[in-house]
Amino acid sequence: MTPNPRQLKLLEEVRVRGAVSVERLAERLGVTLQTVRRDVLRLAEAGLLARFHGGVSMPAARPSASDEWRKRQALRADAKQRIAQAVVAAIPDGSSLMLGVGTTVEAVARELLRRRRLSVVTHSLHVAAVLAEHPDCRLLVAGGLLRARDRGVEGEATAAFLRSFKVDIALFSAIGLDADGTIRDQDLRDQKAVQAMMGQARETWLLADSSKFHRAALVASHRLEQVQHLFTDAPPPPPFPQLLAQAGVPWTVGAEAAATGAAIGAAAASATATAGRGAVSRQLAGRGLSEPRIEAADEHAAPEAGQAPDATAAHQGEEADAGEAGGEAARETGSKAADGVAAAPRSAALSSS
Repeated sequence: MTPNPRQLKLLEEVRVRGAVSVERLAERLGVTLQTVRRDVLRLAEAGLLARFHGGVSMPAARPSASDEWRKRQALRADAKQRIAQAVVAAIPDGSSLMLGVGTTVEAVARELLRRRRLSVVTHSLHVAAVLAEHPDCRLLVAGGLLRARDRGVEGEATAAFLRSFKVDIALFSAIGLDADGTIRDQDLRDQKAVQAMMGQARETWLLADSSKFHRAALVASHRLEQVQHLFTDAPPPPPFPQLLAQAGVPWTVGAEAAATGAAIGAAAASATATAGRGAVSRQLAGRGLSEPRIEAADEHAAPEAGQAPDATAAHQGEEADAGEAGGEAARETGSKAADGVAAAPRSAALSSS
């Protein structure tokens, strides 16, 4: 609609005064009430005015996607910060990561600025914008269809890109956690990317503040037993400690000292707090996650020079290696470490397909 000169004067009057009665407009414009009501109706239908009983005002500004995102960032910001600090305390320097979409994941990205020699794959432009400022981070960003509401990238091309890599840890958040053990989300379109991340990571960590427990959402995304660690900001309420214990999922409560809690027991679980990052970091190192590794997702890739291609070859070489200081420890079949020496993790070249 293109307003005529009289309607432009009407709009200017409303802009100046904020809210104006129909009678006042008729008086100011020197026209009848019927003419003002007719103009107001047309301008309101065009979205240029907002009507209320007896008068009009300027339409409320529709919040932009950036405005909505800032509101989400401010919601439970302290809890997200505690979670982020606990997560990053458990991530060694030199790790390879996949980061999902969400304000909690974005808080983790900001904390990762303190880590060195990182490799990060993400389908979140918010996360990418944060880590673009990191001087010691190799950043890979997936392409695809952009969602304006959270600047997440989605679609089959996104999932295919994520499946091109193998990383140490994938981190994602959720809308809610149901008492039946399901992880809930609101958008089915994001699930392909999350599934790709989980399939390409050696460990998957779930980030959920305490408001997410018992929160319903439309989509059943995954189940608790599909993740290897839960990070939250307060001890989970019943029945979640028991569910986590049954699923074998340890959990960490982010606090001032980044205390670590683990779900213990099958019937009535309890949390054991261990201050500092040492306990979790030792667990990661024990699973071979302390080396920087982001690989092309090719199960048939040839091993690097000097590496045993399988456990049998490693065992065949154990007699030659066992006596050398600083040499690779040999691993016997059946996962028993030879002579009590832990097997060293393989390091992989940083590459992409």
